[in-house]
Amino acid sequence: MPDLGAVRGPVAAQTASMLADQDAVCKLACIYALGMDLRDEDMVRSVFDPDGVIHGLMGAERAGDYVGRLIAGTRPYRATMHTIGNQHAVIEGDRATVWSDCIALGYDQRPERDGEVTEIVVRYEDEAARTELGWWITARHTVKLWTRGPERAP
Repeated sequence: MPDLGAVRGPVAAQTASMLADQDAVCKLACIYALGMDLRDEDMVRSVFDPDGVIHGLMGAERAGDYVGRLIAGTRPYRATMHTIGNQHAVIEGDRATVWSDCIALGYDQRPERDGEVTEIVVRYEDEAARTELGWWITARHTVKLWTRGPERAP
């Protein structure tokens, strides 16, 4: 859990380096969302340490194994839209904690549910680490805030 006191005002000006790190760690959730909507497994995998652990809506597993199940879970949907909203990042050296709120919509293509839309609102609570190549997610806890429509994760 991030030190929420660190994300309160007043806000001091940040250096260019601090802004670059904040931008990088926040982009991880956005790249993940785009990869999910494109069904691009390689893109989704690229934001995770393969040995990191995802605690998601389908249980907990190594990221390297969990991502394939995530992509497979989108198959019943003609289209999905993962929208990343509020983000809060706390960066301490080469480690970061990032909270990203996400609204995930799924347009169901199965004949018995054609046209139904599932809305799932979650908060991604990510731990990230700086590597030689940049930042990636080392652990994710997905917290479901609410669901509307058929119970199925887009």
